[in-house]
Amino acid sequence: MFTMRSLPWSVMSGVVMMACARASTVSDDSPIHPTPAGTVTVSGRVTSTVGIALAEAAISIEGFDQEGRTDAQGKYIISNVTAGHLTLVVRHDGYTTARTEAKLSTKPGDGGRNRIDVILFRTDETEAYLARIRSDSALLEKVGFRARQAAVRDAYFVTPEDIASIQPRTIADLFKHVPVLLDNPVVPTQYRTAPTCSITYVNGIVRRRGYGSNINGLVPVRHVVAAEVYPPRQSPPPPFNSGSSLECATVGIWTRTWLNSTALGATVAPTLPQKQAQ
Repeated sequence: MFTMRSLPWSVMSGVVMMACARASTVSDDSPIHPTPAGTVTVSGRVTSTVGIALAEAAISIEGFDQEGRTDAQGKYIISNVTAGHLTLVVRHDGYTTARTEAKLSTKPGDGGRNRIDVILFRTDETEAYLARIRSDSALLEKVGFRARQAAVRDAYFVTPEDIASIQPRTIADLFKHVPVLLDNPVVPTQYRTAPTCSITYVNGIVRRRGYGSNINGLVPVRHVVAAEVYPPRQSPPPPFNSGSSLECATVGIWTRTWLNSTALGATVAPTLPQKQAQ
């Protein structure tokens, strides 16, 4: 099972620890620092949940002596960091401390791993965020999303936490890092290589099917609470099996408005699929 995590996160003692790790390269205006063999330069930008750059945020890496601070644009750079797994810590007055795990790489094509953009929550936003995540998770339990996430291998799940980290502007933004959809028309042209069939469900009902179908207009992205993707040649579990085709990728989208209305009315019984063989 593959669960898409564009943003490692955890909640400990009621504190949100959150950061957005984006697969991108350092911008052309970022200074380049030569690094010793086996080390890398970590860079990124720190912003608030509404996109405001946060200056003077303290940046540190657990187990690493060097620290840094963000500039007026919220940018930071820490050089000569040993490649491998690490935990980046970001602190700013009035905001909840963020910790994000990352794996740094010295490979030429993996430079995007070494850029970590961080989104900080104000202290008063933390509880509201936690409450919404708890509510969304409870609703998703009712439609079997969490059960499928735990049981189905080789599928991709976009959770409420992922959506909070991606901050999507379009539906396609939710899927542009899902490998099985990189050649699929549901994602922007720059991310795909060849047309592929897709069948898209919204709240368990088929809304689009075929080649070249664009899903951006199906629902407002702000209403989406979760999504799941099943690759071609894999039989998707209920409720996505009624109109599915093994030749097509299956995309399932769940909206908060519909889940809330379902919670007030009849409950959708979750279906726990059998674990599939590797």
